[in-house]
Amino acid sequence: MRLSYIPFWWQRQNELAEKIQKLENQIVDLTQKNVRLKSLEEENKILREGLNFFERQEYKFVLSRIIGKSPDTSSVIILNKGRADGISENLPIVVSSGVLVGKIIEVDEYSSKASLLTDSRSKVAAFVQNKEEACGIVEGKYNLGMKMTLIPQTEEINPQDVVLTSGIENIFPKGLIIGKISKVEKEEGGLFQNATVEEIVPFNKLSIVAVLVPQ
Repeated sequence: MRLSYIPFWWQRQNELAEKIQKLENQIVDLTQKNVRLKSLEEENKILREGLNFFERQEYKFVLSRIIGKSPDTSSVIILNKGRADGISENLPIVVSSGVLVGKIIEVDEYSSKASLLTDSRSKVAAFVQNKEEACGIVEGKYNLGMKMTLIPQTEEINPQDVVLTSGIENIFPKGLIIGKISKVEKEEGGLFQNATVEEIVPFNKLSIVAVLVPQ
């Protein structure tokens, strides 16, 4: 008699296994949909934050997702947009309301690479907000932050001052936000002073950027 129950037991086991598999597949599907939804929400948030800025400055932009980093340095990111999307070398990349994070350095047909402002090769002409005579060069510090050099010693600058692009090198438009001064270094009798500049947005948490392209 007991043996007669074995086929029924196996059938029930198989049915339960199939139901469990279906539920697991549904969970995976819902998780993927949730990830896509969050991605769309993030893109919409960036568009809402940046749209007024881009329209006000008459910029054209291409939203691009960060899909990786260079194996050589984390200060070079890989984007999912390239030549086919109108991307070319030296175009600025920004986030939010005009916060500069770097520039395009290499372009393929459907992807590109960009160096962040913290990259040691990065140099941007800049000035301190509301103090245009307090100008200098913002340089990357080997992915350890940024430093503004060659600031005239005669100009008064302070921690929390905002640093902007000056636009004199014709790569970055004037007025993009670079960061805030966190420390000022002066040498007695020197002609220039330096300042440590901190990021406005954490570069290591970026996922979507806007590439500014010519009108």
